[in-house]
Amino acid sequence: MNMKLTNFSPMKKNKRNCTLCDGETNNLFTIKMPAFMGVNKDNIDESINDMSFNVCDFCGEVQINELLDLNVIYHNNHNTNVIGNIWKQHYIKFSEFIKNTIKNKTILEISDPSAKIAKLSQGFKKWYIIEPNSEKIDLPNVEFINDFFDENFNTLNNVDVIIHSHLLEHIHNPMLFFNKCNEILTKDGVMLISIPDMDYILSKNYLPNNILHFEHTYFLNSEILEMFSNHSGFKIIETFKYDNHSIFYKLKKDSSVIKKPIKLEISNKFKTNYENCVNNINYINNKLLNYKDHNLYIFGAHVSSQFYLFNGLDKTKIKYIIDNDENKQNHKLYGTELYVKNPDIINCEKKCVVICSHIGIYYDEIVKQLNKINNDIIIL
Repeated sequence: MNMKLTNFSPMKKNKRNCTLCDGETNNLFTIKMPAFMGVNKDNIDESINDMSFNVCDFCGEVQINELLDLNVIYHNNHNTNVIGNIWKQHYIKFSEFIKNTIKNKTILEISDPSAKIAKLSQGFKKWYIIEPNSEKIDLPNVEFINDFFDENFNTLNNVDVIIHSHLLEHIHNPMLFFNKCNEILTKDGVMLISIPDMDYILSKNYLPNNILHFEHTYFLNSEILEMFSNHSGFKIIETFKYDNHSIFYKLKKDSSVIKKPIKLEISNKFKTNYENCVNNINYINNKLLNYKDHNLYIFGAHVSSQFYLFNGLDKTKIKYIIDNDENKQNHKLYGTELYVKNPDIINCEKKCVVICSHIGIYYDEIVKQLNKINNDIIIL
């Protein structure tokens, strides 16, 4: 995940009305969570806040009520590298999904500081990336625009294709965002999108914070994406599901689409998942009583670990957080006193427990890696 700053994400607090329909919302549950989900590289002051999961009375949408200062929640780029095979394959599959559409086209990609998709693509005429925190990358026919994408953006017009990956769920005003995209595309313009498969994550009883947090502030699925598309003059013409991880969409401008109301039935599932996850934390605490002579680690310097650590997990015995991202290693996870180390640190451990049950769709990949490093470890 990269820096997702756009001016469609205003700096304010307490989003009281629904992102989808502007209806009133009511609280499902509230937890305390760190404002930033990365590591504290700069020894900045840390902010712990209420994170309220609210449901809309009218359309059933579930969203985070608090909108925090973007300078805090996007304090620095995190997860700019492509870590793990699931993410590597995501970008490969997405580049395959878009390859026929981008031939000889002028493209605007929104928010990718390291040009991950452009690096895998070819045959395009020109590829612009609007990103205020871009890395120094030199690619043929690829140009960075050092700016925010917002309602005042006028650097480019008559763009053939707009691309964004795992960006939409970060946008606080998605309808304004879609309308702006429609405005700068040609009359036959196309938008190519990748979003997380939140329906799958919700169905698997994973952590609420595997879906929503201070960056992903509203629930997004195919039904909601179709609503955004239809209300802003787009039609979904192609989809592709990638490995229960992401869904790819091809949208084309079409002013004839019919606007449809939306009604979601997801709030009870969110509440049940939250209760199940808290029960699992209590289960882990009880299991740890049997491993008092073992070294204890938790995987992932990210929001899912923060959820466990701020919702009852006994962290007093945790030695380190382990994470594959070299940019996070040897720094403290924001909001905690725990430092991040390379997973290879467990290589010679004779008695070792690693907590992994919070990492959702990445569980199988991570457990396979950890067992390869040390087949004697205990996974919780």
